[in-house]
Amino acid sequence: MDDLEAVLEGEAEQSMREAFESQVQQLLGKEELYSKSDESVKVGLETEYAVVDSEFEPINHVVRDQMIEGLNFADVEVGGSQVEIRTDPINPGSLADLEHQMQLPEQDLKDEADARSAKIIRSGTHPFVDFDNVPISKEEKYQKVPISTIDTGTGT
Repeated sequence: MDDLEAVLEGEAEQSMREAFESQVQQLLGKEELYSKSDESVKVGLETEYAVVDSEFEPINHVVRDQMIEGLNFADVEVGGSQVEIRTDPINPGSLADLEHQMQLPEQDLKDEADARSAKIIRSGTHPFVDFDNVPISKEEKYQKVPISTIDTGTGT
């Protein structure tokens, strides 16, 4: 735990906080995109998946990136073997409506994984991954995550 506290201090933490604040300000500057004129409730879902091979080892970022290429509802996550999918916001009449909204993107992701002899695990992160050797995605938003144990040289 001492390692975590050390990582969350200093320049790395400041940089991550500044990036977060910048993103918040950008979102607030586009409030009209997120406001509604009526009292309806819109809900969208976001789910993260670990992608593993037949031995339940994390796949590499190249396979992950191939899987989500062309899937406009999918994006990379911080770990090189993680994928996020999201739905468009809807006015649900029931929980079944939300479930239905997630089924097609999830099936498309599963089909892409199957085509590469991989499997998806809906857990947010791979539960057995060695956190001392997690390759981190190269997207700028993840480069600011102050985790000193991540090997950024082998990530996506």
